[in-house]
Amino acid sequence: MSIASTILFVDDEKRETKYFKKALQHVFAIKTADSVNSAIEILHRDHAEIAVVITDQRMPKQLGVELLKYTQAHYPHIVRMLTTAYCDIDSAVDAINKAEVFRYIPKPWDLDTLEDALHHALKRFQSLQKDSGAALKSKLSQELEDDCEHWFMYAMHAYGDEDVYQSGIEALACRYHILVNKHFDKAEAKQFIHELDQMLEKKYLNDATISQLQSQKDVGFGVSSPLLKHH
Repeated sequence: MSIASTILFVDDEKRETKYFKKALQHVFAIKTADSVNSAIEILHRDHAEIAVVITDQRMPKQLGVELLKYTQAHYPHIVRMLTTAYCDIDSAVDAINKAEVFRYIPKPWDLDTLEDALHHALKRFQSLQKDSGAALKSKLSQELEDDCEHWFMYAMHAYGDEDVYQSGIEALACRYHILVNKHFDKAEAKQFIHELDQMLEKKYLNDATISQLQSQKDVGFGVSSPLLKHH
């Protein structure tokens, strides 16, 4: 049986949907929906072929995170992504906590970044279907590092707010704790989680990283500090 590979994109703005399809349909198999309800109908009908759900957050009747929470509850194997504006960083934190999102893509989109994130999402979906043991540990560890790096850049470009940044890192850790507990026995999961937490403390919650976030407050919203490279 072939592994699912379709991306479901959800946005109430027709212009955004048209732009997404035109830019990416030559690379990915794409389905689209213009609301949470229509996306749920597609999931009911075609979930066997869908690998990734990516949704806009701000839609008139229901927020995108509600769709991702529904997907998490009913189709947890499907990788979940959210698109938000930089100024809507609280929604990204909420999505990490409540829907275990894989990535959050800021608007306006950078197409290369968006395409790269979708490729990573498909690889993540495929790896969780096929891998186990040491290979899965390695992939989960690398994915957590990638997600933390992504979150650091997001926080730096948004507010540089230390509390928001730490909340995001903690939410990411919680999401990976859940994944680890799903795929490993109790003793092995406990040890692996300890290793992941140590990595987070050393690389993403150290004094130097927090200092960079604090310095970004003085630079201003949406402005890149020359200190962005922190590893």
